[in-house]
Order: sequence, then C-alpha cells, then structure tokens
Amino acid sequence: MRFITLFFLTLLTFFLTLDSADARQKSYIKKSNPKRIKSHIVIDAYTGRILFGKNMNERLYPASMTKMMTILLAFEHIENRKLKWHDRVRISKNAAKKEPSNLYIKIGEYITVREAILSLITKSANNVAVALAEKMAGSEKKFAKLMNIKARELNMVSSAFYNPSGLPNKHQKTTAYDMAKLAQALILHYGKYYNLFSTRFFKHRGTRYNNHNKLLGKFFGLDGLKTGYTRAAGFNLAASAKRGHNRLIVIVMGESSSTLRNKKVATLLIKGFKKIGYYLTHKGPLKKRPPRVHEYLLSLNR
Repeated sequence: MRFITLFFLTLLTFFLTLDSADARQKSYIKKSNPKRIKSHIVIDAYTGRILFGKNMNERLYPASMTKMMTILLAFEHIENRKLKWHDRVRISKNAAKKEPSNLYIKIGEYITVREAILSLITKSANNVAVALAEKMAGSEKKFAKLMNIKARELNMVSSAFYNPSGLPNKHQKTTAYDMAKLAQALILHYGKYYNLFSTRFFKHRGTRYNNHNKLLGKFFGLDGLKTGYTRAAGFNLAASAKRGHNRLIVIVMGESSSTLRNKKVATLLIKGFKKIGYYLTHKGPLKKRPPRVHEYLLSLNR
C-alpha cells in the first residue's frame, strides 16, 4: 500500500514538473515573439486635420521611413545654399559597411547629391544615406543631432533619431502621427522638390533600381513618399495622394506583408477622400485611364 502511494506521488510530481516546464516554454515563446503593434493615420495634407487613425501615438520603429528626415534636411541644405545638386558625395568606409539595401558603389567613389537623393527614394540605399549625412554634418552622430533638432521644430514630440538610414536601433522610434507631420513638411515646405518622390526608377552606372513603392502608377493620384521595412518594424509606408483640390497623407506601420500594407494604404485613401467630400469618378482625356479603385483592391487579392 505504501509503495502504491509513493508511486502515485512520484507520478503526480512528474506531471506537475512537465506542466511547469510547458508554461515556462510558452512564456518564453510569447516574450521572444511579441505581437507587433499595427498603426495608421490619415490627415489632410494642407490643414493637418486628422481624419482618422489607430494607435497613431504608439512609438514604433520607422525603418527606412527615417530617410524622409534625411531627405528633408538635404532639401533644407540645398535651399540654404550649403549644398548643391551637383556636389559630390563620397562613400566612406563607414557608409560602405552598412547592411543592404545598398547602391553598388565602392569605398572612395562619389555620387552627386541629386543621385544620392534619388537612390534614397527608390532603392532606399543605406550606404548612400550615411554618406549623404556625413557630407552634411561630418558624421552620423552629428547628423542625428540635426535630425532631432528638426523633429522638435516640426513638433514631432515622440520621435528620436540615431541614424539617417533607419537601420535597426532600439532607441530610434517614432509614431504614425509624427511621420505624418514629417510628410506634411516635405509637401508644404519643399513642394518644388516633392515630384522626386514620384520617381519610378533610378539608373546608376547602367543598373536600374526600381522604386519600392509599388502603389505608384497603380493607385490614381498617389505620388509618393517612402516605404520602410525591418523585421522589428514590419512593413511601413508613408504615402500621399491628390485628387481635385484635396491631398491626403496616410501612414501605415507594422503590417505583416507589403501586400497587406499596400492594400491598407489604398483602403484608407478611399475612405479619406470620401470623408472630405471628393471621390474619384475620372472621365478625363487620359492616354491610359487608371484602374478603378475597387479593381485595384481586387488585384491585390489575386
């Protein structure tokens, strides 16, 4: 009888240990694979009025949307005549060692400021982003200070920048609302340069680099701005579209795929234009009429 009691006690202890180990394993998995927060916002580009949003003040990783700030500061330097479009940007050893996505260019070689900006918009070249930052400020660290000063000027109160490229840094975070403010500044303050964000591809030394923003040319009225992706950030996109006299800015962050991200942006733009009282029913004399919005959304599910 005593033997049987000891046997069942041992068996019970064994199963309790298994349950405890299983619970610890599940807890570890949950901590090591946190659920990514999704965020979005839609604003009127001209007034800044928020039309709608979700988790828009949640601090998340911007990934390559960071390059919008790098580009804005480049525009500012050009306006202040501290930089010229044809100035040469040298690829340093520090710039060359940055992880892809990169433009194929060797240490010590040069690229013009205009080519550099186009490579950031299309290829999202990390090596060029660093080289351009070094050209403007002398080092990444000094340039990050300029980025944060400009962020304060634009009332981007929840943003902190530590590099010009958007490569992973646990402290470099922003919000969808702050990114909308940055996009608005690019459109309103540097409108004469904004058309660069519509560039579909960029050629450098015979190699063609296509724009990562696949909504260009597919969603009527959409003409920029910038994509972003890292494993921690998910798929991000800052986009702007104009219809009639209205222009909207949409920021989507943390999506699980580029397809879902693009579909989300398209859906939010449709909803936004409906809310401000203008919905496209285009019948004008275009050489190639754009696809209807619902047709485009359907194509994303194919």
